[in-house]
Amino acid sequence: MSSYLLLLRFYRKAKKVAFSGLFSLLVIELFAQTPPRAKVFEDIQQRIDSMKQAMLDLGASNLPEAPVISPKMQSYNSQPSAPPASSKDNFKAKTSTKSLTSKNENGIYFIPFLGISVNSDFNGALPLVSGSVNHKFEPDNGSSVGLRLGYAWKYFFLEERLSYLASDIKKSSPPDFSFLINRDLSGKINSLSFQQSLGFRIPITKNISVSLGGGVGLSKQEITINISPALPIPLPENKFDEWLLTYDAILGLEYQPFDHLLTGINYRWMRVEEMDHFEARDLHLLELSLGVLF
Repeated sequence: MSSYLLLLRFYRKAKKVAFSGLFSLLVIELFAQTPPRAKVFEDIQQRIDSMKQAMLDLGASNLPEAPVISPKMQSYNSQPSAPPASSKDNFKAKTSTKSLTSKNENGIYFIPFLGISVNSDFNGALPLVSGSVNHKFEPDNGSSVGLRLGYAWKYFFLEERLSYLASDIKKSSPPDFSFLINRDLSGKINSLSFQQSLGFRIPITKNISVSLGGGVGLSKQEITINISPALPIPLPENKFDEWLLTYDAILGLEYQPFDHLLTGINYRWMRVEEMDHFEARDLHLLELSLGVLF
């Protein structure tokens, strides 16, 4: 009986020592840096199976299940990986990056503008009772206002332009026989213009581009001359209007601070063909614009 108890105590002690040594060996082998890792894990698994079989041969029973070692287990000195970003976070990041780095380059634009016009001098023939009198008119700087409606590609644009221009005539050079007319001759020039233009867009930076183009159209020009005769003689009507051919050239600088906002400054040279009693006119316009791009 005492021999059986002694053998039982020895068996229990050996069992504890075996599993303690097994656990130590498992820890050492698991965290060892010996490559290749797959081979190391395979050797550990074989040793566990061999020791388990030896315990069974000695008559052990109810042995705990040994864990299966997988090569996917990470070594102790590996850095923890960051959790994968959710699809919502990825969507926010892509949306934020797009809003900061990309701009709408193509689309329909609707851009009002206003500016000033510098008018060239022009000659005209004032009709009087006895005929006409040649006269040189010197208009003041005027104003312009209008609307641009078109479509923009990355490197091209096509647009319709509606503009209204107005200026005063406050100075003139009368002919030699100006006793018929006071020297303070005055008047007005108004025109309503419809232009179709096309041209190039040259990107400079992500937000800035240069536009260069030209167009043709029609203009309804109206010239009113106020004549104060020095002699009591009747004068014919002093208002003239006519539809005329016009053409222009455009050089502009565009700035797009946001996706759908477009602003810029344009220089435009415009020529209005001659009409009855008046020769052709040249205009130089500087226009500021602010509109939207869809």
